[in-house]
Amino acid sequence: MTKPASRTEFLTVPSMDQWLEHVGEADLPAFRRAVVEGDWQALINHARAAAKMRLDLGI
Repeated sequence: MTKPASRTEFLTVPSMDQWLEHVGEADLPAFRRAVVEGDWQALINHARAAAKMRLDLGI
């Protein structure tokens, strides 16, 4: 039997502008450092959380 898909499995990653709406100024250095270090998973996780929040808020 197949497991039903969760709501978050169908989330699309927000555009860069939409994502940046959910990044605080204080967090920018950490995100820049993640890019330089190639830590894409940190960025992906944050973008997915932002997408879920936008979905939950209906935006």
